[in-house]
Amino acid sequence: MSQPLVAIFPSPSGQQEALATSLNQLGARALVSTQPQQILDADGLILPPVSSLLELKQELAKVQGLGLIGRRVAGSRPVLALGRSMHLLFDQVQGMGQEPALEGMGEWPGVIETLTRGQAQQALGLEVASGSQLFAGLEELPASQAQFQVDSRQGLVNWTFDQNNEAMFPPQVTWSSGSPRLALAIENGPLVASQADLLASGEAGQLVLSNWLASLPVTGRL
Repeated sequence: MSQPLVAIFPSPSGQQEALATSLNQLGARALVSTQPQQILDADGLILPPVSSLLELKQELAKVQGLGLIGRRVAGSRPVLALGRSMHLLFDQVQGMGQEPALEGMGEWPGVIETLTRGQAQQALGLEVASGSQLFAGLEELPASQAQFQVDSRQGLVNWTFDQNNEAMFPPQVTWSSGSPRLALAIENGPLVASQADLLASGEAGQLVLSNWLASLPVTGRL
């Protein structure tokens, strides 16, 4: 069976190299790239976990990356946003620390809120969406291994998606357990995101990456 080729968009504060290594170990071919044609033609595109969302948005702007992501989604080409990169897909992101408030892509409605009780990294359990493919098989892991490392200083608390087309399959939202609940993953056709740091989440994180890779069509464009 052919290997899917996954393009990873880099950011100065991102984990692109570690992510590429992990994807290669899982059987994919990973390519860290800012080349527009490679971003468009790859079987899958990943926005890696970053410490600075502003840096990521600035790097994307250099190659009209937001437009490239939009073109992929419109053409049903898979995109996966990880960690804080997930926040860029919403309408707005509140400021945090030295980082200003940002306007997002608006792929999904809502505001990413800064949470006063959030922690830079903590292990969280999940309330997995009933139709989730991303977390398939998670229930087979021991409870101690089914937790995810999450930067919970910011997150989506209020999901306001308007399901105005009854024929459309609604996005699948997986929430964190505990209070406040955060939307830790959204599966919406080709557009998928998880706020969890999959690289730091052990077997659970590797399971999620494997599930996403298994969903990719291998097109052979690259």
